[in-house]
Amino acid sequence: MKQDNKYDSLNQLDALQRVEAPPFLLTRIRQRIADAALPQVSPKWVWATVLSFILIAVLNVYTVSNYSSSQTGTQQPANLVEQMNLQTNNSLYY
Repeated sequence: MKQDNKYDSLNQLDALQRVEAPPFLLTRIRQRIADAALPQVSPKWVWATVLSFILIAVLNVYTVSNYSSSQTGTQQPANLVEQMNLQTNNSLYY
């Protein structure tokens, strides 16, 4: 009796049919993946970033020119690196 139930279960598998995919399914999936991969940046963020870089550049030029003009009464070093004490001496022997 148990054997008959086993064969009935196998016979039910024969009734299954292959499922057909809708046309253009793969194209739609690829398009969604391509759309998700594109970064979306707001134009407001782009303008804010550009303006902040411009502001930083203007402040940098102003600071360097102001520092150079304030040193006119004293003896100025030959270049800006020495003037701002950015050059380090890595020599082991002084």
